[in-house]
Amino acid sequence: RERTVCCWIKVPQFMLNDKSSEGSSGGTIISWGKDGGAGQKWSWGVQLYMGVTGAQGVDMGQGKIAGSRDLRDDQWHHVCVVLESNNKNPNHKPHSTATTTVTAANHKFYLDGRLDQRSMCTHNFKLSTAIEQDLRIGADLHNRNRFRGRMQ
Repeated sequence: RERTVCCWIKVPQFMLNDKSSEGSSGGTIISWGKDGGAGQKWSWGVQLYMGVTGAQGVDMGQGKIAGSRDLRDDQWHHVCVVLESNNKNPNHKPHSTATTTVTAANHKFYLDGRLDQRSMCTHNFKLSTAIEQDLRIGADLHNRNRFRGRMQ
């Protein structure tokens, strides 16, 4: 499904210095879905291991996409991620349960009102976010990888 999520975040400069402390994410902003298969979860946050460290990133299970700017500067930033459908069918129902083929072009990151270029993208597959876990703000699906900064 198409989605847009935005918020204000302030990421401290010290964040992400210890990559072993909180798992593979530097701080989850929002997550939902289910672990266990490609395209069943969708988790957006400040990331550690893909592309630019400290940039915003989306983890979709076995596929990952990351922005290009390190946000660890202790300043407020308005961040957004947009997932647009690649379905050009005029009869497409935006709230249907149909899956969407995920490519780098489907996800767009915005930082302080400007498009943030992607620093990396892995795997193309069908995104079908499962409805198994409640939407979580500030933590991943297992209530880990908590956002370590300020968020509004």
